[in-house]
Amino acid sequence: VPAQYPQAASDARVEGTVVLLVTVSETGAVTNVEVAESVTPELDAAAEAAVRRWLFEPARRDGKAVAARILVSVPFVLPPLEPAAGPEAPVETAPGDASPTTSNSPAAPPRRLRGLESSLVSVTGSVMRAPFSPKAAR
Repeated sequence: VPAQYPQAASDARVEGTVVLLVTVSETGAVTNVEVAESVTPELDAAAEAAVRRWLFEPARRDGKAVAARILVSVPFVLPPLEPAAGPEAPVETAPGDASPTTSNSPAAPPRRLRGLESSLVSVTGSVMRAPFSPKAAR
């Protein structure tokens, strides 16, 4: 279940990554969520609401499922704004070049898709970094 972008944050073009400290039970259920790194109260709440619906693969110690605390990053990234409709930018040609170039046309930033990442803090206190994807939504 992806986090829902709050409308006010979307309208204000607020972006960022909320980092949550999540307690996962031996069954994989989320039992506690704390905000470790905040963006805004609205994005924090949206990230927490999404993560509370996730089911995780539980941590294991000696082959037995155990409760653990993990850090979960929930990115909020908006798509680039579409250029406003209006008069076309003036066209220039470089000396000796027959191909026109458009002035005042900034290059669009590369679009990056970010996966969720988590850091598993084991019951022994060591930290492992690994790609994360929730097992299933409830």
